Formats: sequence, structure tokens, C-alpha cells
Amino acid sequence: MRFFTLPIVLAYISGATSLVIPHSTTYNETASYDGNQNLASQPTAESSRFDYNATYDCGGSIMCPTVKVVWCDEGVNSKLIRNDDVNYGAIGSGKPHFGVCHGQVTDFGCGVIIQGPSHCVRSGNEMWWDYQEIRQWGCHHCGHKYWGDGCSTDVDYWQSCRLVW
Repeated sequence: MRFFTLPIVLAYISGATSLVIPHSTTYNETASYDGNQNLASQPTAESSRFDYNATYDCGGSIMCPTVKVVWCDEGVNSKLIRNDDVNYGAIGSGKPHFGVCHGQVTDFGCGVIIQGPSHCVRSGNEMWWDYQEIRQWGCHHCGHKYWGDGCSTDVDYWQSCRLVW
């Protein structure tokens, strides 16, 4: 009986510690970076409506390696409102949504959200393209597209998908 309780206790401790890790702790994936933690290459112009003023990085929370890319794909492909109406905005923007989140049989998952001051707003189609560009930059789990004046589209671990709407 003693052999069966150890894995359960370890799983519980692992789960409990994931809830107390501060969001400011960062993780950077292995990729080709310049000195500023930005990827050195750019997405191809023919594959998107690439914004040449934007910058990208593959940073995220320390829980970023636990994010399954399929969760992120599911979020942007089936939960995102894909039109040109500006439905998404940073908290305080007055927009009805700040992002989407999807996980598998759990409350944690992959969030694709708008961050920044209250003037940061995006349509669902713009967020979908932002996600594609973050992936084209080589970000395998998490990443950011900084698109101007303190605004960004973030792909990252989200510990409670039910809070993202």
C-alpha cells in the first residue's frame, strides 16, 4: 500500500505548487534569438498579413512547457469569434472578451489573450493572424506579439480557463 500512495502524494504536491507560482516567472523556449530575446528571423509575407512594426518573443510563464499546442489551436480555431468586429480587448477596454482559453478535461490550459492598457483592442481575425505569426516565429508553446503602444497578443499557460471569456 505504501508504494501506491507515493505517486499520489507527489502528484498532489506537483499540482499544488503549480497554483502558487507567480505569473511574473518567465520561461523562454529554445529558439534562435537575437540579443533582445526576439527571434532573429521573420515570418514570410506570403503566409500572413505580417506587421513589420511588431516584435515577437517566445517567453511565457514557468508553466509554459505544460501547454499542449493542440489546446492553443483548438482555442483559436473553435472558440475565437472569427470576424472583423473588434470584440477583444485588454481588461478595462470595455470590449466583451479579452481572449480565449482551452484545456483538456482540466481548468488550466492555453490562453490566447490581449494584454496591455485599455486602448489595446483587436478583432477575432486579427488575433487569429497574431497567433499564426507567433507560431511562424518558431514559438512552440508560448509567445507574444507586441503590436504597438504597450499592446500584445499573448499565448501562454492559463491556470483557470473559465476566467477567460
